[in-house]
Amino acid sequence: MAAAVLLDRSHDGRTYEPTNSEQRISPDVAEVLGRPPRPFADWATRTIAAFR
Repeated sequence: MAAAVLLDRSHDGRTYEPTNSEQRISPDVAEVLGRPPRPFADWATRTIAAFR
């Protein structure tokens, strides 16, 4: 998975690239949800109408 570069607007506007450990999905996610985690893009596609 490619690292997303985020813009930190809350502080000084510098770009921020997450570390490998910050990108890792905890195994706790699947345990809590009772299913494997889904990509953010899937969630965004399903819920975009709510933001229009």
